[in-house]
Amino acid sequence: MLLFAFFVRTYQSLFYKEEKMSHDPDLKEKEYEYRFEKIIAAISRFNIFAIGFLIFLAVFLYWVIPDLIVYLGRVGTETMTRYKWIFLSAAVIFLGLIVWMIYLRYLLAKKTIDSHMEIKKYRMQLEYDKTDHIPPQLEYDPEENSDAKV
Repeated sequence: MLLFAFFVRTYQSLFYKEEKMSHDPDLKEKEYEYRFEKIIAAISRFNIFAIGFLIFLAVFLYWVIPDLIVYLGRVGTETMTRYKWIFLSAAVIFLGLIVWMIYLRYLLAKKTIDSHMEIKKYRMQLEYDKTDHIPPQLEYDPEENSDAKV
């Protein structure tokens, strides 16, 4: 689409130099019936050099980006194969750090669970101590309620 607009604008600027294209505000505010007309009107307001630059940039990036990715992949694999012991030792150190962090989190969780259990134990002990001097509500006398009568 941009290439088409570029060619149209180039044709107009080369062959219709004496007729200047007016950029009236009425043209910008004009309501278009179809979306295609609106797109063409928006593209026709572009500067020819901006359109040419965008086309050049698109072609350049389409050409450079894949080659750059392939080049970086080749250089990366060559570097990793040449210095594999450095990368292997870095990976082992990184793995060791991760295992150490997991172990520390385990110890922290274990200590947290133990402290929660101690708190619950002290709460239960306080509740028991509080209810210790209250007389029991129900009493059971095994001699009175036994079914075995001798």
